[in-house]
Amino acid sequence: MPKKWLLTVYPYLICILGGIALLIGAYYSEDYAADLLVNMAAAFFVIPALFVLYESTKKASERSLNRELLEYAKLLIDSEVLSMISQLMKSVYSYDECALNEKNVRSFLKKNFNEIKNTLEVSEYLGFQVLKDWSDSITKTKRILENPFIMQKIGNKQAIIIVQMLKGLTNIELIHKRLPDMYVIGEKEVEGYKLQGETEINPKNEYPDRYMLLQYLEGDKFVVKDFGDFPRYQLPNLLKMCKIKEDYIELYGESVSYLINAIERWLACTGYEIIVDPMRFKNALVK
Repeated sequence: MPKKWLLTVYPYLICILGGIALLIGAYYSEDYAADLLVNMAAAFFVIPALFVLYESTKKASERSLNRELLEYAKLLIDSEVLSMISQLMKSVYSYDECALNEKNVRSFLKKNFNEIKNTLEVSEYLGFQVLKDWSDSITKTKRILENPFIMQKIGNKQAIIIVQMLKGLTNIELIHKRLPDMYVIGEKEVEGYKLQGETEINPKNEYPDRYMLLQYLEGDKFVVKDFGDFPRYQLPNLLKMCKIKEDYIELYGESVSYLINAIERWLACTGYEIIVDPMRFKNALVK
């Protein structure tokens, strides 16, 4: 550290000593030569001052830029974290209990494995909320890890937590793919809802497997209740009630609990604040 500091101040010290030497020379010189040496000495004193001012301004600008870039990187990550929380809540609670607000999110993130397991044992779900494909969340999380801009701005601890969140997402996705019969599915469709594929609205939509759940209001009016991507073979089950089979409750509960814990660690190391993209979400989580 002292050596590094010495290398930093060495050029400035040389300039200052050079200026002092020129002033001494001017003191023993006469007329024109003395004036010339004084002017040269003044230049030697001004140069380090200008460099110090330049470096100070540059560092302040870099700090401001780094702060803005870090906040932008966190915005990208937090948007995916909030999306994970929303999808996890829908896979554990009924629609009536999983509104994405501060109170519900706080309560959900405090759930331990036993509480999640108990909830899964007694709950029934609309197929639309639990039969979703998690591939989109996995893909977006992978892009974050592959983005050098983001990885340069966060610390190793945060990067490890993002990897853990990706692992949690992958575990849940694998359970759904390897255990397509993990839910007991009812025979009748629930009234008051209908499906609409996003390609029906925009044939060029980049998500051909994405559907909206529309909830009936009155007349021919509906409101968008939820949306998500689904395997084609599950489409007939999306408006039916489902209940997870007892054999799979513990396995699924462990995977959900693992991802919740990873999300909680992310919030803990980033000040329990989620920076929200207003185009995707309306509310921020602040401790």
